[in-house]
Amino acid sequence: MVRIRLQVSPIRTLCECVACGCKFTPDGVIASLWEEDRNNRSIGYVCEWCVLRGAEDLPALLRTHAHALREKAKRLLKLSKQPFSCPPLKEYRRLEEEAGKDSTRRRRHLLRKDETGEELLRN
Repeated sequence: MVRIRLQVSPIRTLCECVACGCKFTPDGVIASLWEEDRNNRSIGYVCEWCVLRGAEDLPALLRTHAHALREKAKRLLKLSKQPFSCPPLKEYRRLEEEAGKDSTRRRRHLLRKDETGEELLRN
């Protein structure tokens, strides 16, 4: 069985609805989709609009979103086979400075350590 669970939540960050794909920010209550089987797994958050649509409409919403994700995956796979051009990180940092943004805190989240302990940009 698939179930929507509601709970009071302090989450105030942008979430993506697993049912329809929209972006939303919870406002005190968060709904999540659970696959209740042996593992009892949380699948992801559900927006208020999808919760209001109810159990009757949720399967169709999931199918529509799944179809859109498959199409996006096809496009991404196609793009991944083409040559890429990307500006150097130095250019990104220059534009950050120009914009007056300090990315030091954010940059820490982009770093990971390799086998030798050297910090690398996260893949």
